[in-house]
Amino acid sequence: MILGIEPEAAALMRTAGSNVQFIGGVDDVRPYLQAADIFVLVSVVEGLSMSLLGAMSTGLTVIVMAIGGAPDVIDHGYNGLLIPPDDPTALHEALLTLLTDADLRDRLGRARAGRRR
Repeated sequence: MILGIEPEAAALMRTAGSNVQFIGGVDDVRPYLQAADIFVLVSVVEGLSMSLLGAMSTGLTVIVMAIGGAPDVIDHGYNGLLIPPDDPTALHEALLTLLTDADLRDRLGRARAGRRR
């Protein structure tokens, strides 16, 4: 599921597979965060993202670009994964790692390391 309305939404919709749902803007993201396995924030310009903090508060495992305030709240490998900005290969590898390693996902997110932070 992809939440929100982005300028690139039309291009994403054209390239996304049939298993990707575009939800659009929502007022309460908590049910989506609680149902998710991984939160990914690929902003290349960001301060301290409230979306990131919200995801962490639910105990969700996060992958974020190492920009803005993200490195101040994410300790790579402890409470999330930091990846270099504009590096699709690093994003792909981080996603594959978390999708195939439930124990790591649990340790990084559901174990509440992010929530405690």
